[in-house]
Amino acid sequence: MKRDSTARALRKPRRSRRARSLAARGATPPLHEFLPQETPQWHRGRKRWETTVAGELYWFDQAAAHRPIRFIESYCHPDDPFTLEPWLRAMIRCLFGWKRDKDGLRRFRELFLFVPTGNVKSMTLSAILIYILCCLAPRGAEMYNIAADVEQARPVFQSSVSMVDNCPQLASRVEIFGRNPNSNRRAILHTNKRAFYQVLSSTVHAKHGKRIYTVAVDEEHVLPGDGRELVDTLSKMAKKYRESLVLKASTAGFNRNHVCYEDFENAQKLRDGTRVNARILPVLFYADPA
Repeated sequence: MKRDSTARALRKPRRSRRARSLAARGATPPLHEFLPQETPQWHRGRKRWETTVAGELYWFDQAAAHRPIRFIESYCHPDDPFTLEPWLRAMIRCLFGWKRDKDGLRRFRELFLFVPTGNVKSMTLSAILIYILCCLAPRGAEMYNIAADVEQARPVFQSSVSMVDNCPQLASRVEIFGRNPNSNRRAILHTNKRAFYQVLSSTVHAKHGKRIYTVAVDEEHVLPGDGRELVDTLSKMAKKYRESLVLKASTAGFNRNHVCYEDFENAQKLRDGTRVNARILPVLFYADPA
């Protein structure tokens, strides 16, 4: 019996083996955008993207990379309109998606983000901290967002509070302290895990002895003095967890003796390949100095 020509015309064409392989591997994972010296390669046997740095093998976990994107876009809605630009999506996927092969832990332990003002940098850090608090932080974890002073610490915290208030799913899992503008303690507590995310100003001196899981330093370039003692202390406190994370962000700077300028120079060398450190992710966007 002859086949119906219409049904034959509507039949989905069979894809080639190469087309099926390309579909299975997905798009090239974000890494080359921030570290041009690295080019991930597709391993056909293990069916994953891989890269090797200083003899250490790393692989890209597609599910772990997409999870924070889905969480932030679904639940983190502040009062002002907020969407993840393509470069922010690439940064977040890169930060959470790359894993170390020998133990499966996240590759990147530190992020240095240097972008011009007006690119929702602080709001993105707040959303990332809320995601870590709700989805990744272990029981009793301590998380901090460090701002230059009390005035800067307040809007960062209010951005996080508005994300919680605008989402019933988040509001049912966390408790907010310090809604009063004059309150000295501003924190978001996960009621089940007893983990918390707290906003502190850099003028708070009692930071030694903390067991930090994640810390974000917003506007690093305006930390008092050269900022070195504070940043070094926080980084040391954040090494007590195997998957701790240090997030540093800044927009501009003028003091070449400041720790922010050292971090900026280090990030440039990592990006250009003149220095190797597989655990730091440099994300740099700035005008050509020339």
